[in-house]
Amino acid sequence: MPSLIDPRQRIDEKSLRLLPDVTARDVAAALAQIAWRAPTVAASAVSGLKFSAALPLGLAERTLSERLGDDKGARAALEVPRTIRRRGE
Repeated sequence: MPSLIDPRQRIDEKSLRLLPDVTARDVAAALAQIAWRAPTVAASAVSGLKFSAALPLGLAERTLSERLGDDKGARAALEVPRTIRRRGE
């Protein structure tokens, strides 16, 4: 949802700082259009695997991506009620 989130903000597991003009309707529309994909794996994570030299790069990346991802949890998070608070509220 890069078009809704303030790029200067650190994202954590509890909140996102939205851009000032974003509405609840904008958030709902963006969440309805999410394109699910596996997490991106850093090259340093691949090289840190115990047998990284013996694994083809693609296999190592897919293996780590599967370990890092939580598709079930991410989908469940979309079902949790959301609250949008404006600064000063």
